[in-house]
Amino acid sequence: NLIVCVNRNNPRKLNDKDLWRISSKIVRKDWRNLGRTLGIEEQALVNLEHAHQSIGFRECAYQMLLEWKGRKPRKCTFGELYKALPREKMGAVAKHMVKKINGEDNADRESS
Repeated sequence: NLIVCVNRNNPRKLNDKDLWRISSKIVRKDWRNLGRTLGIEEQALVNLEHAHQSIGFRECAYQMLLEWKGRKPRKCTFGELYKALPREKMGAVAKHMVKKINGEDNADRESS
């Protein structure tokens, strides 16, 4: 499928606003698995959970994504995250990401 191929290879860098939007769809139990798939060490995930679980699991997911961006800035792209999500059975999050982020990019292009 051409659309899947385009999304998987999309080099667009993800910014903090993108990561916040994506975190809204990551459910409680999945954020640590995704962090592992993105290459974040277990101790970092434990530390994030301890630091942010009182705020909520969306905050844990968001902070994990920020950690990924900080540790692997060149890999923090639409395509890399799009490929990682289905590996953790988070295809619905990948679809949400396409709709929210690609949709916003297209709207920005049309308005400029």
